[in-house]
Amino acid sequence: MTAIQAVELTLAAVTVGALLPVLMQLFSTLRTVQKAAERIDGRLEALLDSVSRPAASLEAGARLASALTTAVVTGVKAYRASRTAAEEAEVQAAGAAEGAQPPR
Repeated sequence: MTAIQAVELTLAAVTVGALLPVLMQLFSTLRTVQKAAERIDGRLEALLDSVSRPAASLEAGARLASALTTAVVTGVKAYRASRTAAEEAEVQAAGAAEGAQPPR
């Protein structure tokens, strides 16, 4: 074995010796991340289920609010129309009482 081969063998041994603990730590870290991801996945499913239930009731509430808003707007328009018709009737009655001709 020549000196160059001995240096190459020493460098290879040092490299393997340095990489082995790094690879073991990487494996351990990845296994911990995998376990944490599995726990988070279970919690995430429960969270999504609990969020989806109120979202459905919120959608029903929004439909109810929309229907109520439409009904209120229609009611206000009808009230204003009846008030306008009542005022016009009063003006015509006042004009007829004085003997004036109603506007045509």
